[in-house]
Amino acid sequence: MDKNDFDVDFDFDKDMGFDPEEFLGSDDPGDFDMSQFDDDDLNLSDILGEDGGDAADFQDYNMEEEKARSEDTFDPYSDGDGTGQTADDADYNESEDLGEDLYFPKRDRRQAADEGFDPDGYDPDAYTQDSYSPEDYAPEEGGEYDPDVDPYPQGVEPVDEPSTREDRKKLNLSKFFKKKPRSAAGTEKGSEPEKKERTRKPSKPGLLSKFLDWYMEPINRRNEPDQEYVDENGRRRRRRKPTREQIFKEAYLPAIIAGVALILILSFVVGAITNGFKNKKVKDEAAKQSSIAAQQQADEAAAAYQQLLAEAELKATEYDYDGAIAVLESLTDTSDDVKNELTAKKSAYMNEKSKLVEWKDVNAIPNLSFHVLINDPQRAYADKEFGGLYNKNFVTAGEFSKILEQLYNNGYVLVDMKSFVASNQDLTGTMNFSYNSIYLPEGKKPVMISETMVNYFNYMIDGNDDGEPDAGGDGFATRLVVDGNGDIKAEYVDSSNQTLTGDYDLVPILETFIKAHPDFVYKGSRATLAVSGSEGVFGYRTDSSYVATKGQEYRDQQVAQAKVVVDALREKGYTIACYTYANKNYRTMSVNEIRTDIQNFTNQAIPVLGDVDTIIFAQGVDMDDYSGNKFDVLYGQGYRYFIGAAQEIKTEINITYVHQNRLMVTGNAMAWHNNLFTNYFDCNVVLDVASRGNVPN
Repeated sequence: MDKNDFDVDFDFDKDMGFDPEEFLGSDDPGDFDMSQFDDDDLNLSDILGEDGGDAADFQDYNMEEEKARSEDTFDPYSDGDGTGQTADDADYNESEDLGEDLYFPKRDRRQAADEGFDPDGYDPDAYTQDSYSPEDYAPEEGGEYDPDVDPYPQGVEPVDEPSTREDRKKLNLSKFFKKKPRSAAGTEKGSEPEKKERTRKPSKPGLLSKFLDWYMEPINRRNEPDQEYVDENGRRRRRRKPTREQIFKEAYLPAIIAGVALILILSFVVGAITNGFKNKKVKDEAAKQSSIAAQQQADEAAAAYQQLLAEAELKATEYDYDGAIAVLESLTDTSDDVKNELTAKKSAYMNEKSKLVEWKDVNAIPNLSFHVLINDPQRAYADKEFGGLYNKNFVTAGEFSKILEQLYNNGYVLVDMKSFVASNQDLTGTMNFSYNSIYLPEGKKPVMISETMVNYFNYMIDGNDDGEPDAGGDGFATRLVVDGNGDIKAEYVDSSNQTLTGDYDLVPILETFIKAHPDFVYKGSRATLAVSGSEGVFGYRTDSSYVATKGQEYRDQQVAQAKVVVDALREKGYTIACYTYANKNYRTMSVNEIRTDIQNFTNQAIPVLGDVDTIIFAQGVDMDDYSGNKFDVLYGQGYRYFIGAAQEIKTEINITYVHQNRLMVTGNAMAWHNNLFTNYFDCNVVLDVASRGNVPN
């Protein structure tokens, strides 16, 4: 603390011009003669009590208790009689040291607070008890005291001023200690009682006002001079105006810190709220996505379950009850309700399986064989060069559809070679074959279907020999295709030269029929399709001979498109067979000629078709011997299933190969040898006599 923060004790002689020695007229300030004061002017008994009291009692004087005793009539801020003498002045204890300053700190602070009174500026020489009026001596703002101004208001008699400084001091001191007699009403004698004016108690400042006063105090004092004030102990102190550093420290720095803290708090709160909303949004979105994913998963599981049920049902419809049960058993993670349903279905399938009957006569399985079907009989039979041959050796698409209907109605079920032939490879790598029993419901019978020349020769579809199908063709399908749904269809160029896609040959007609009658199929069996290789396969010109006329790019495109069809056919269950490379009669050919022809097929067709182990002999012939050199050539090329043509139904299963006869269904056979098909269908119903006319014999 700085030493200048406190003033020295108040000096009455220097500040008030009072000299006790001069006043007492003695060099010894200790001899104070109380007889100089008249009892009428100074009655100490009124102040000290009957016993006289002492200075110590005066020091213990409690103004608050005195105020409580005279609360109804005592007003510490009024002289009561207009003399300027207050009750505090009248009760002054004369035993107090006259050399000390004569004021009451608590009273003066209250008076200073309520009336703006400054005890430090009090001058006894400037005041008189009866005539002083502060308004008469108040200088103009910014001016000084003017001695020419009349100090006495109109109607007030002037008081004789003492001539000397000593007399003035005595007069002021005597007036200070003099006590005026009071009436019973509490007023001075000879004066009218004054009505006590009750001051309105000021309202307490609010919290905001207190805060602003506290906060703005250093700023409000920055332009004020240093001020003096009296502390609780009656000592004068000096309040210095704040420096810039103090103002910044006391006023601005807390505000800055509070502002930064507030910003940080708000940022934290806003960030927390924002993050809360974001987290909630993320959680809600995650929950939504989880719900959607769970629903999708449930839908996918339900769809997969339904698909498996459909697959199992299809297998059961095709008499593959073991396969249907295996599909149901693949469902492991299922609910109790699903398990109960699966158990019930498996029981039903086992019950149906128990009703199946074994088909033991393998030689009683016919193979009904067709060439590619005539789609437009009028155009086919009108061809001058080949019309008679078409009528004699081919069947129309309409007639084939009727045959399927009659086969189904007569209880036949479509099988293939692998349905009743079991194969396994021994330790030497040789394939061994055996009979595999077929189990069908009572009254059902197996039947095979095969189609040859499924490469659609140019002479059947190209009328102007430009290598492209046109309306000049003979009304046959031009090639097999796979549509957008994965179904195998046939393209066809009609008489107006429009290219159509639909059921224009055996494969798409059979597929459509199977969809309508799935129980016509035994364990997914399909027909056997035999192609030659000299003009490509399934209507695509895949032979390398087309490179010279069409170019390598054309041939590559044809190969790629043909492979798509081959894959679709194999996936459906069709068996692809060789029909010799150039549609040759192997019965009349030498061993070397057969070797050359079958090698050409291997080089040209096998890269497109993949492995082929079945051969259907062209031109309605069969091998003479299945132990000679010709057989060895074919066997050496990987063929194990050999199908010849004959009117006798026969299937021979040897340990190293399988031999079967096919029954060719032609116009001539249906017209002239209809007894061959009596057990299968009625030729009189099937044969389209109206479009054929007289069928050549």
